[in-house]
Amino acid sequence: MKIKKILNNNKIYQTSTSIFADTALGHHCFYDGAGGYPSSYDRLSSPYRQMTDIVAAATRLAGSDRSIRESCAELSAMGGRELSPLPASCLSDEAVISRLEETLERGDEGFYRMVYDALTVS
Repeated sequence: MKIKKILNNNKIYQTSTSIFADTALGHHCFYDGAGGYPSSYDRLSSPYRQMTDIVAAATRLAGSDRSIRESCAELSAMGGRELSPLPASCLSDEAVISRLEETLERGDEGFYRMVYDALTVS
């Protein structure tokens, strides 16, 4: 079942998935609250705000046609606005970028893309 259908049917609040609800709901909201959806979500009050940033960044990385390096530069520039400053700054670290490139060049990208598509394509 697609994540959007799960959210629309409130199935995300079932016992088995409730720990992920906050992150699933918030990964499209901006860190500074100035954009994204749902508008009622407040990332700064979330106990999982760092995980939400990681999911938001991973979603952008998996859904981008840009290189990992270009995507990391774009995500890093979002620090303080769309992403919190700490995770955004990590994406400008050469060791992190190299590790992401290594992981995705190893052939894992197809798997991550499949998971991304399964969760987002309606």
